[in-house]
Amino acid sequence: MVHHADVGQALIRVVQTAGIDGRIYNVADDTPITTHELLSLHNQPVPTDFPPLDDPWDGIVDTLKIRDELGYRPLYPSFYSARDAGAL
Repeated sequence: MVHHADVGQALIRVVQTAGIDGRIYNVADDTPITTHELLSLHNQPVPTDFPPLDDPWDGIVDTLKIRDELGYRPLYPSFYSARDAGAL
């Protein structure tokens, strides 16, 4: 999960940083959220044949490289922080 403002921030950091041609960076927020939780928060039915993840952290990508090399920090580190800021 990642907010579009954080994707934009990551892209700006990439185009403004010299010498990183060909490098690949993961961009994501800091907190996992399950599909079940997202559907519930939007008052949508959760399909009965859709199994939940045993551990929502299983779907998280490692953002250490973009943090270390480009100073990336999510403006909205979770769905809830974006929601609370009125950014959804």
